[in-house]
Amino acid sequence: MLTLETVIKAAKEVVSARGYDFTYGDGYSYCAYVPGTDPRHPGQQRAHPLLLTVQECGCVVGEILKSLGLLTDEIASSTDTISSLIEKGYVDATADASKFLQDIQKMQDQGSPWGVALGEAFMTINRL
Repeated sequence: MLTLETVIKAAKEVVSARGYDFTYGDGYSYCAYVPGTDPRHPGQQRAHPLLLTVQECGCVVGEILKSLGLLTDEIASSTDTISSLIEKGYVDATADASKFLQDIQKMQDQGSPWGVALGEAFMTINRL
């Protein structure tokens, strides 16, 4: 089961490696847990060219899950949010770890650089 401590450590490493100012996005408001070149990417699965990204990485949560060895084929090919993946049992996480992942994903999806998304997720957890 993913704990808050495990998720925070992985998030810090992923954001630091990619860069605090890195902004994820493909211009089509579409997020995936893996890069567009990965055969498990939903755009590859559906042969839909607009779903393929030019990003060299997956979304922040995908990169976190990958760093923890939890990026299964089901997750990689999914278009579900992290909260849906947790509800469906694909990711086992404590409530506070789930909240952290949801918050960092939400901020990224709103166009925030990963460093800002990480900071916002920390602030939300600290308010609980």
